Amino acid sequence: MHCKLFKNKTIQLVLVFIIILSVKGFAGWVVYEKSFESGSNNETKYIFYIQDQKLKLVEDDLETIFDVKKNNITFIIPSKSIYWEGPVDVYNANYKEILNKYFEDQLKNTPKEKVEMARATYEYYLANLKDSTRMNQTGLDMLIMNTGKKAQIAGYDAIMYGLYVNKDLRKEIWISKEITMNSEIDMLKYNAMLNEIGMGMMNDLNSRASDAYAQLLKSGFLMKSVEYGYDLSFTTEVYKIKEKNLNQKIFSPPDNYKKVPLSDLGLFNTNTM
Repeated sequence: MHCKLFKNKTIQLVLVFIIILSVKGFAGWVVYEKSFESGSNNETKYIFYIQDQKLKLVEDDLETIFDVKKNNITFIIPSKSIYWEGPVDVYNANYKEILNKYFEDQLKNTPKEKVEMARATYEYYLANLKDSTRMNQTGLDMLIMNTGKKAQIAGYDAIMYGLYVNKDLRKEIWISKEITMNSEIDMLKYNAMLNEIGMGMMNDLNSRASDAYAQLLKSGFLMKSVEYGYDLSFTTEVYKIKEKNLNQKIFSPPDNYKKVPLSDLGLFNTNTM
């Protein structure tokens, strides 16, 4: 049983990059990123706005705002002039209510002999929503090392680090030390927020090399990553970045937008469960 949270895999890989941005005083940053799979001509582009412990992700008709200080999240659908906002724990409670309603509706059309198995599968899925980092780590020899390779990405010098599993390169991590992390972005708290709602580094090699990976991110700015799978690769890359003082209104829904229940936003593709 699986529920997909609005392009969850892409967001997992992209959002984590923002934790290592340098923020000087209240000066903000605007970051432009793109992601794509090997063999595909389709690119997904995102814009991030970051300032004073707040982060806004803009992708198509969805805007997501994280307030790290308040542990608060906001979703905005501009085309419908609607939004939802609340603490992470309230989001999680609402999300489970949406899943429960969908599940109970599906049970109405499920043969009686399969109801018990379906319910057990669903309860297992719920139990793992906030603990999907549990995975078999035995027999894995993991290492992050400086490969010595260098490149210019979006106008900044970057160095490639490799994440190796049993001596095989599984991920390229391109770091620019020309942009350094600043304490105004609380990396640990921000990533904890992402993990709480299933949008962090879970289900990724990073979660199994978290200590070394976190230390690497602290050393500079992640300009590019290439993750290798069995038959394809997934690339995320910054193609433009600029420092800019941002109006605080950019981190709030417009005054004329209507607050609605989370279920009314249409974020969850329950058809794939």
